[in-house]
Amino acid sequence: MPDELNEALERFQMFAACFKLDDLIDVESGFTGNDAALLAGEVEMAIQTRGMQDSPEPDIDGSLF
Repeated sequence: MPDELNEALERFQMFAACFKLDDLIDVESGFTGNDAALLAGEVEMAIQTRGMQDSPEPDIDGSLF
């Protein structure tokens, strides 16, 4: 699933890149290029956070073993 999320995010970012930050993407909702950039950033952070939660707990005592 993470690969699918990354691919979808990449497609959305390519779409959003067609607009300047202050461009209006959807008149009815007022969705702008800036909103698209913020949304993409939030999704990217969520994907990364989700990936970190799936990994083992970090070694916080400093030992390598």
